[in-house]
Amino acid sequence: MTTALNLLTEQRRRLVIDSLLENEQTLALADLAKEVTVRENGTSMPKVDEDEVLRIYSSLYHNHIPRLADAGVVKFERERELVGLGKNSERMTDALSAVSDGELKNGESA
Repeated sequence: MTTALNLLTEQRRRLVIDSLLENEQTLALADLAKEVTVRENGTSMPKVDEDEVLRIYSSLYHNHIPRLADAGVVKFERERELVGLGKNSERMTDALSAVSDGELKNGESA
């Protein structure tokens, strides 16, 4: 659970997992970046700032997706830039719920 909580300390990673769970399918990284941008900024798809999408895409590609993939939470097909839920994604659900519900405070471990 500690690894899950460490991964989930970043809001952007939580949004990635939420987006994949909600869509229940593999997404192109570009589409995932748009989804995360919309959620982070509380806006709608037509109003999303393309420069912000590009910044988020870059952070997902270089940082967040590789970390989630290393933990088996997502599958990342780098050549095709496709992201889907990994074999360990189910284990993240409880930790994600705890973080989302605010049950964990100041790095408290479950």
